Amino acid sequence: MDKYLPKRTPGSEDEDRWEAYVSAAGEAILREDEPLMLPYLRNESVPLRPSGILRDGFDDEDARVNIRSLHVSQVLSLKLHSNHLGRTDALCVVGGASRNRFLRQLIADVFNSNTYNIRHADFAAALGCAISGARALLNISYEEAASRFVQMDRASSASPLETNRHTVRSLLQRYEALEKSTDTQLKRET
Repeated sequence: MDKYLPKRTPGSEDEDRWEAYVSAAGEAILREDEPLMLPYLRNESVPLRPSGILRDGFDDEDARVNIRSLHVSQVLSLKLHSNHLGRTDALCVVGGASRNRFLRQLIADVFNSNTYNIRHADFAAALGCAISGARALLNISYEEAASRFVQMDRASSASPLETNRHTVRSLLQRYEALEKSTDTQLKRET
């Protein structure tokens, strides 16, 4: 997917390149005919798949279509393979891509939950350890420990868009069917 990043030019910042990449994903309103892909950029364990990219009815030429499809498909896959976790009202999104407002909105829509970043997100792993330690040492719940140590970045919050609710259900069904139908196709493409 690196081929879709704008080329580095003298004086260009990585942040500018990332912003151009995110902007290429387009608007947050989803369509039932969104192009989908199985973006197994490396060997995957959930589901067990070899690396390879399978595009459903489009090729690798159009950067905007590929960037949008990658985002949408990754979030659909995340939802499909995390249903065992149950429902939540809010999801904290951390990591490099957590600054991607389009991705945060997709996560909000697909999981039907509010999303947000945390302040000091570079220390998410350490904060997680502090929460676990506080839970054990202070004999408090994870929720209470998190409320003591983690501060929400309110400017980063996203809520599910009502206009995407029906479309998300349809896209999840399409993605699941695509995933189930492709065992042999992926083996041929890799």
